[in-house]
Amino acid sequence: MNDALRRSLQGPRVLFRTVAAFAVVALFLAMIGIYGVVAYSVRHRTREIGGRMALGASTRAVVRHIVRTGASPMVIGMAFVIVGAAWLGSLMEGIVFGISTTDPLTYIAVTGRRGLVSCAAPWTPV
Repeated sequence: MNDALRRSLQGPRVLFRTVAAFAVVALFLAMIGIYGVVAYSVRHRTREIGGRMALGASTRAVVRHIVRTGASPMVIGMAFVIVGAAWLGSLMEGIVFGISTTDPLTYIAVTGRRGLVSCAAPWTPV
């Protein structure tokens, strides 16, 4: 009976592994894209940064401003993503089995990684 169960689940397991692999690639590409957009934004603000420094702003204040302006769109976007993921997760609850679609650790891990990328990108403009 165990062999029959394992054979019947083999197709869905391959499908879910393939989807998981694509999800990891998509997450990696999203992180690269976020880094690129934020670093590009900082790169084109070098004159503004230089002007702030020339007028007496401290390095800490300038870095705080740049990180805040880079992270604020990210926070708004991630709020929409979390709401959308929760909604889609509730729709998919009947499809997946043995997996919680509202796992808070997953939400924290994904948003944390993207948040780290958006906060780290202003430190190293291209």
